[in-house]
Amino acid sequence: MKWYFEMSEAELLPIKIHHHYLVTGNTDNREVVDSAAFVEIEDSRPVLMEVQVLTTE
Repeated sequence: MKWYFEMSEAELLPIKIHHHYLVTGNTDNREVVDSAAFVEIEDSRPVLMEVQVLTTE
């Protein structure tokens, strides 16, 4: 079973179309300054994570 989540201002929200969210850019028109993606092995399962640096006005 695969689970994908998006971090909102209040909580983690499940997402269904995960490939639109990873590495391809932002989804809400915020300026992404930089991003990094990495894979961690948790037990025998790979966990893909992406961290984005965002800017605010």
